Amino acid sequence: MRERRPSQTASSVALIRALADQGLVTRLWSEPLVGLRRREVMRAEVERAGLRASSDTGAADWARQLGAPFDPENPAANLRLLVAERPGAG
Repeated sequence: MRERRPSQTASSVALIRALADQGLVTRLWSEPLVGLRRREVMRAEVERAGLRASSDTGAADWARQLGAPFDPENPAANLRLLVAERPGAG
């Protein structure tokens, strides 16, 4: 694997941030993300839809669980995964 120079990494991060700011990354994934939502707001939306949130974790949680470094300046620092279930499903 070829090692990246710091300027290449910085350029990649800048590109990802620019794409994310325009919503282009989520459009490529066909995700209807409008903007950042606080954990409690997203949980309320899920519950309003009749679902129950079974877990809600983010990049900082994953880094802690895996013993990995966490950089809050990384564009991925705001990633979250909320898993929801229908009540009674199992």
